[in-house]
Amino acid sequence: MLRLPMVEAAAEIAPLVQPDAIPVSLTCLVIDDKSFLAEALHDILCSLGHEAAMTTSGAEGLALLADRRFDIVLTDLGMPGMSGWDVAMAVKAGWPELPVILVTGWGDTLGREGIEGTGVDLILTKPYTIEQLTQALAIVAAFRASSHSNPPA
Repeated sequence: MLRLPMVEAAAEIAPLVQPDAIPVSLTCLVIDDKSFLAEALHDILCSLGHEAAMTTSGAEGLALLADRRFDIVLTDLGMPGMSGWDVAMAVKAGWPELPVILVTGWGDTLGREGIEGTGVDLILTKPYTIEQLTQALAIVAAFRASSHSNPPA
């Protein structure tokens, strides 16, 4: 039997960034040690028109980054061997302009000041809706577009 937590309906909030701010397609890297969660996020991203690759460890994710260009990294927080914090710091060390979204059930306990200097650009709290995911992608896409930086060598 699978049990999912109840989610209270969120109040209507005007989006911070319009959905049309998202490029037609982002190339996303999903990192989550629970393969079923990585697959679910991968499938949602693909259904939204994005290209996605997935892996179940931070080390494997960094290896993919070395071989391929990505527009965004979405990583779980609690993973064995290399946490989401470790992944974010390693991403910023090698690809400083690459946005990192931390996808975690602990997001409600972390404020903006709690992620300063961690390499994390945005937190997406589990469970999330497709609208919240789309909004997170729009925010980082808008941030990335405004920075106009060259990819690392």
